[in-house]
Amino acid sequence: MTPRDDLLVERECRRLIDAFARLVDAREDEAAAALFAADGRLVRGADRFEGPDGVLRMLRSRPLDLVTCHLNAGTLVEPAGPGAATAATAFLVLRGTRPPAGGPVDLQGAQRVAGRYRDRFALTPAGWRFAERAVLIDFTG
Repeated sequence: MTPRDDLLVERECRRLIDAFARLVDAREDEAAAALFAADGRLVRGADRFEGPDGVLRMLRSRPLDLVTCHLNAGTLVEPAGPGAATAATAFLVLRGTRPPAGGPVDLQGAQRVAGRYRDRFALTPAGWRFAERAVLIDFTG
């Protein structure tokens, strides 16, 4: 691969990472799950969600009044050969319950979760997709 190819891989994988966070926060569950390869998986502790259908079931199991804000930082993407890449990303997620009258979530009652994503990507006929996303939680409160 050329340095230009590496930059394109990095750009596409970063876009995938950012798109997943944005789609999850917007509760566009089908679009978020579609970012996983057919044989992709999301691993969170002992829980494994296989393929886009498994990820979709996990996303749809969230309470309807749950509001999230995913913030990603420090992403490092590494090409790993033709059609493959890996990435490490730090994240902070704010989670709260939407007030019945609407408006912003009170930060005092919001849960904070920080940790790392360890991602593997695969180039599919539909473009770059998550082959695996491991969620490693370092802080909660």
